[in-house]
Amino acid sequence: MFRKLSELISETIAEMRANRLSELEALKRLQEIKEQALKGGGDTVPEELQGKRRNIGIYHLFQSEELLNGKEVDAALMFDEILSSCEIVDWHKRIDIINKIELEFGDYLMDVMDLPMDKADELTKKAIEIAIASSK
Repeated sequence: MFRKLSELISETIAEMRANRLSELEALKRLQEIKEQALKGGGDTVPEELQGKRRNIGIYHLFQSEELLNGKEVDAALMFDEILSSCEIVDWHKRIDIINKIELEFGDYLMDVMDLPMDKADELTKKAIEIAIASSK
Protein backbone atom coordinates (compact mmCIF):
# COMPACT_ATOMS: atom_id res chain seq x y z
CA MET A 1 0.00 0.00 0.00
CA PHE A 2 2.66 2.55 1.05
CA ARG A 3 4.91 1.68 -1.85
CA LYS A 4 2.05 2.28 -4.24
CA LEU A 5 1.25 5.60 -2.56
CA SER A 6 4.88 6.72 -2.74
CA GLU A 7 4.90 5.85 -6.44
CA LEU A 8 1.73 7.91 -6.98
CA ILE A 9 3.32 10.85 -5.18
CA SER A 10 6.53 10.55 -7.19
CA GLU A 11 4.60 10.35 -10.47
CA THR A 12 2.57 13.44 -9.55
CA ILE A 13 5.68 15.43 -8.72
CA ALA A 14 7.40 14.27 -11.91
CA GLU A 15 4.39 15.29 -14.00
CA MET A 16 4.34 18.69 -12.33
CA ARG A 17 8.07 19.21 -12.96
CA ALA A 18 7.61 18.19 -16.60
CA ASN A 19 4.87 20.86 -16.86
CA ARG A 20 2.15 18.29 -17.58
CA LEU A 21 0.31 19.33 -14.40
CA SER A 22 -0.17 22.76 -12.92
CA GLU A 23 0.74 23.26 -9.29
CA LEU A 24 -2.95 23.47 -8.43
CA GLU A 25 -3.74 20.19 -10.20
CA ALA A 26 -0.77 18.53 -8.50
CA LEU A 27 -1.95 19.78 -5.12
CA LYS A 28 -5.44 18.39 -5.74
CA ARG A 29 -4.03 15.03 -6.78
CA LEU A 30 -1.74 14.89 -3.74
CA GLN A 31 -4.70 15.69 -1.46
CA GLU A 32 -6.64 12.80 -3.05
CA ILE A 33 -3.66 10.49 -2.44
CA LYS A 34 -3.56 11.67 1.19
CA GLU A 35 -7.28 10.95 1.63
CA GLN A 36 -6.81 7.48 0.12
CA ALA A 37 -3.98 6.78 2.59
CA LEU A 38 -6.02 7.99 5.56
CA LYS A 39 -9.00 5.84 4.55
CA GLY A 40 -6.75 2.79 4.40
CA GLY A 41 -6.11 2.23 0.77
CA GLY A 42 -9.69 2.20 -0.44
CA ASP A 43 -10.33 -0.67 -2.82
CA THR A 44 -7.29 -2.73 -1.79
CA VAL A 45 -8.86 -3.67 1.56
CA PRO A 46 -11.96 -5.87 1.72
CA GLU A 47 -15.07 -4.04 2.87
CA GLU A 48 -15.54 -6.10 6.05
CA LEU A 49 -12.15 -4.87 7.35
CA GLN A 50 -12.49 -1.16 6.66
CA GLY A 51 -14.19 -0.21 9.92
CA LYS A 52 -11.05 -0.11 12.08
CA ARG A 53 -7.63 1.25 11.22
CA ARG A 54 -5.83 -1.64 12.87
CA ASN A 55 -7.66 -4.16 10.68
CA ILE A 56 -6.11 -2.62 7.59
CA GLY A 57 -2.56 -2.99 8.90
CA ILE A 58 -3.25 -6.52 10.12
CA TYR A 59 -4.74 -7.46 6.75
CA HIS A 60 -1.68 -6.20 4.90
CA LEU A 61 0.57 -8.15 7.27
CA PHE A 62 -1.37 -11.34 6.64
CA GLN A 63 -1.62 -10.64 2.92
CA SER A 64 2.17 -10.87 2.68
CA GLU A 65 2.13 -14.36 4.25
CA GLU A 66 1.87 -17.14 1.66
CA LEU A 67 1.06 -19.82 4.24
CA LEU A 68 -2.37 -18.28 4.88
CA ASN A 69 -3.44 -19.37 1.38
CA GLY A 70 -5.93 -16.59 0.74
CA LYS A 71 -7.44 -16.66 4.24
CA GLU A 72 -6.10 -13.23 5.22
CA VAL A 73 -9.55 -11.76 5.79
CA ASP A 74 -10.59 -14.63 8.08
CA ALA A 75 -7.37 -14.31 10.07
CA ALA A 76 -7.71 -10.52 10.37
CA LEU A 77 -11.33 -10.80 11.53
CA MET A 78 -10.42 -13.45 14.10
CA PHE A 79 -7.54 -11.33 15.42
CA ASP A 80 -9.92 -8.38 15.76
CA GLU A 81 -12.48 -10.55 17.55
CA ILE A 82 -9.90 -11.85 20.03
CA LEU A 83 -8.42 -8.40 20.59
CA SER A 84 -11.85 -6.82 21.03
CA SER A 85 -12.74 -9.38 23.70
CA CYS A 86 -9.59 -8.47 25.64
CA GLU A 87 -9.59 -4.74 25.00
CA ILE A 88 -9.71 -2.63 28.13
CA VAL A 89 -8.20 0.75 28.96
CA ASP A 90 -4.42 0.57 28.49
CA TRP A 91 -4.60 -3.10 27.43
CA HIS A 92 -1.31 -2.67 25.59
CA LYS A 93 0.49 -1.97 28.87
CA ARG A 94 -0.73 -5.17 30.54
CA ILE A 95 1.43 -8.20 29.86
CA ASP A 96 -1.32 -10.58 31.01
CA ILE A 97 -3.66 -9.24 28.31
CA ILE A 98 -0.95 -9.40 25.64
CA ASN A 99 -0.10 -12.97 26.68
CA LYS A 100 -3.77 -13.96 26.45
CA ILE A 101 -4.04 -12.50 22.93
CA GLU A 102 -0.80 -14.23 21.90
CA LEU A 103 -2.02 -17.56 23.22
CA GLU A 104 -5.52 -17.42 21.70
CA PHE A 105 -4.49 -16.08 18.31
CA GLY A 106 -1.40 -18.27 18.11
CA ASP A 107 -3.59 -21.32 18.78
CA TYR A 108 -6.02 -20.16 16.09
CA LEU A 109 -3.23 -19.80 13.52
CA MET A 110 -1.83 -23.24 14.35
CA ASP A 111 -5.11 -25.15 14.77
CA VAL A 112 -7.36 -23.54 12.16
CA MET A 113 -4.88 -22.10 9.64
CA ASP A 114 -2.36 -24.95 10.02
CA LEU A 115 0.65 -22.67 10.43
CA PRO A 116 3.82 -23.95 12.07
CA MET A 117 4.40 -22.71 15.61
CA ASP A 118 7.30 -20.39 14.75
CA LYS A 119 5.35 -18.70 11.95
CA ALA A 120 2.22 -18.40 14.13
CA ASP A 121 4.28 -16.78 16.92
CA GLU A 122 5.94 -14.38 14.48
CA LEU A 123 2.66 -13.27 12.90
CA THR A 124 0.94 -12.96 16.27
CA LYS A 125 3.69 -10.73 17.68
CA LYS A 126 3.67 -8.52 14.57
CA ALA A 127 -0.14 -8.28 14.64
CA ILE A 128 -0.03 -7.20 18.29
CA GLU A 129 2.62 -4.58 17.47
CA ILE A 130 0.34 -3.18 14.74
CA ALA A 131 -2.65 -3.18 17.10
CA ILE A 132 -0.65 -1.35 19.77
CA ALA A 133 0.60 1.22 17.27
CA SER A 134 -2.95 1.73 15.99
CA SER A 135 -4.33 2.25 19.49
CA LYS A 136 -2.10 5.23 20.25
